[in-house]
Amino acid sequence: MDIKIDAQVMSSAGKKVGKLQGIVVDPDARVVSHVVVRKGRLVPCDRIVPFEDIARCGDDIVELEADAD
Repeated sequence: MDIKIDAQVMSSAGKKVGKLQGIVVDPDARVVSHVVVRKGRLVPCDRIVPFEDIARCGDDIVELEADAD
């Protein structure tokens, strides 16, 4: 799965959540564990989202499995 910094992050309902600001890597497992979503219209502050909550990535868009809550 390719993840691009500054990709638009969308909810499962298709609403803009924010932009991908960074990733968090588990140093022991050497895998991405979370992504950092920069605040947007629906998210009043930056959020750290578990990697498993990502449904799809592509074309500069990251879609979350859940809605913007």
